[in-house]
Amino acid sequence: MSSNSITLSTDMNTLYLIDDERAIPFDLTSRGATVGVIAGEVSVVTARPTGKIVESKLLDRKDIPVVGNQWTVMYNNDNKLFHVVGALDIELTRIEIGKESKSKSMMFDLSRTTVTIRRAKESLTIEVLPITQVTKA
Repeated sequence: MSSNSITLSTDMNTLYLIDDERAIPFDLTSRGATVGVIAGEVSVVTARPTGKIVESKLLDRKDIPVVGNQWTVMYNNDNKLFHVVGALDIELTRIEIGKESKSKSMMFDLSRTTVTIRRAKESLTIEVLPITQVTKA
């Protein structure tokens, strides 16, 4: 069984869900995309309109600049982490003991949250919401 994966387009306007050798695009410039885990697989849906999010439920919101930066996203299935990484900041050199990494990155735990990502003119907006438990009536 293959695992789904995700990536951003180089212009950072589209998030792709890679599922069974298909690249499914999600436009980040309109409503954006919400990333979560369903049945152990990373999954993506078109996000709710911005006015539908209840601000008090937001766990975190970050605006990261895209001008002069290149960002990418990835998902680690083993630990259910969604990563947003500054692609130009990935260090390909040997990391010395005691030396702090200068890479720009963020991680979000998809076992407890969902992440919505949208593209504004000069930034990517990332909103983190708790997973709502659905119970059967």
